[in-house]
Amino acid sequence: MAALSRTQEDASEQWWKNSMMATWQKYSSLGLLAMALLFVAVDQSQAGRQSVLAPAVDQSNFETQCPPNMVYDCMRTCFSNCDNLNSPIDACNETCIMGCDCKDGFVFKSKDSKICVRVSTSFQEVGIDFIFEEGEFLGEILGWNYRVILKITHVGVEATSCPPDAEWSNCAGCESYCATLNLICTEECREGCKCKEDGYVLYENVCVPANKCPEEGTLCPADAEWTDCVGCESDCSTLNQACSKECREGCKCKEEGYVLYKRVCIPASKCPTQELSCPPRQAWSLCTGCWSFCPIWRQPCQPFCQEACACEQSGYVLHGNHCIPFEECPIIPRKGFGCPHDTELRNCSDCRSFCPTLGRECDNICRNGCVCKERDHVLRKGKCIQRRDCPVTNVHVDLCPMHAEWRFCTKCSDYCFPKSDCRKKCNGGCACRDKALVYYKGKCIRRPECPKLPKQG
Repeated sequence: MAALSRTQEDASEQWWKNSMMATWQKYSSLGLLAMALLFVAVDQSQAGRQSVLAPAVDQSNFETQCPPNMVYDCMRTCFSNCDNLNSPIDACNETCIMGCDCKDGFVFKSKDSKICVRVSTSFQEVGIDFIFEEGEFLGEILGWNYRVILKITHVGVEATSCPPDAEWSNCAGCESYCATLNLICTEECREGCKCKEDGYVLYENVCVPANKCPEEGTLCPADAEWTDCVGCESDCSTLNQACSKECREGCKCKEEGYVLYKRVCIPASKCPTQELSCPPRQAWSLCTGCWSFCPIWRQPCQPFCQEACACEQSGYVLHGNHCIPFEECPIIPRKGFGCPHDTELRNCSDCRSFCPTLGRECDNICRNGCVCKERDHVLRKGKCIQRRDCPVTNVHVDLCPMHAEWRFCTKCSDYCFPKSDCRKKCNGGCACRDKALVYYKGKCIRRPECPKLPKQG
């Protein structure tokens, strides 16, 4: 039985590798600096779990090819995996998107995995092969059937992608990087890239002498000086370009044979790949990936990072050669995908697009999926119904007085004194049926009848 389970898992792994390779060849312009996870087998004897899954819509026109141990269905956005197998999933909203989901008795190997394994042979995450630093937003992983927003702090360096003068180490401490050179480390060391030569540290993916790390707030680095005549040969970005002028004012490295690279003097021979000029609102980046471009519908990112132009403004991505807000990216579904009648495909749908589940907060996270075309309509069992027709199986209906009704998402204008977060959050409560009235202390009254707030101090 164990051998059979292992064979199925190997088949699933191989299917996924083949799928990834095919996509790599087709979409080589996209990429993702992905985390390499280590896993250890964990025996899970209890398989009893229940999950909230919205009923599937008509699948007759949808694509049906899925990896082993998976079925194509209206899959839940909060799915079971080995990492959360023993945790309650009551907080999952009753939403779903069409995609490949694990069959009964199977769960995803981890939250980032696309492989389904039996509950008795599931795995759990025990470590990562990346180092991260504070202050940066990596982006999003567009998975096979889900999207994970990465709010981890810094673009890491993959074990196989260290600079030429650096190597992967199981113990790279704060002294290995300019950014953390003078900090008090909370840990002795972490896995990551480390310069091979003693006395050198990493700065912007380049090994530089530790004593040449730039100091913030200074006009020129310590080993450079301001001069009235700086030529193209003084900076990595212009080293091999034909200059329009003989010289200009700027910083220049004091030592012969050294040039500036991002405020650090390094040997000219160690300049990274030549930077190119970028269009307006874009800047050269040493590591662009799928998070830099509009996503391809349900297209997994390939694990590579390349130098290219990227949008300067946070929240903007490239569509063609132009920077646009991520939420304005067009959706181009794969062949065979369709939405139910009276619905349309949108790049940003959230839990408010579906009948809510009482007692569960709306996370308001954007997800590409099918939503009802008509306003105030939501999806339930693959059909669009008015929000007020969503089933209510709680005593809240009885708690609302005459002329009022329970609403899952009330508006600020429904009350005399609305909650401070009413514009950002979906708050449930009693509201007046007559839109000309507002709710106040269990009664529906006209807005002019609302009491005045006491004057402050």
